[in-house]
Amino acid sequence: MKSTLQNLGFNIPPIDGGYFIWGKLPIGYTDGFKTAMNLYDQQEVATIPGEHFSTNAKSFLRLNIARPEEEIEEACKRITTFFNK
Repeated sequence: MKSTLQNLGFNIPPIDGGYFIWGKLPIGYTDGFKTAMNLYDQQEVATIPGEHFSTNAKSFLRLNIARPEEEIEEACKRITTFFNK
């Protein structure tokens, strides 16, 4: 998922392990809450807006990667479709 997000223009800070990817939205997207809602409404991919974790993270999303590989692959396809519209 990390490489998919980076290819779409997300800035992904270094990851030292865990079950989540924390990513800054691509250029042109500044509202993580609105983006998360639209991503779910249009592609049925659930994410958490960064503002739920910090007031300084309005342009971030958190994605859970503790899912079966098939679900991660499908989510990557749907996320790509959403950001390439």
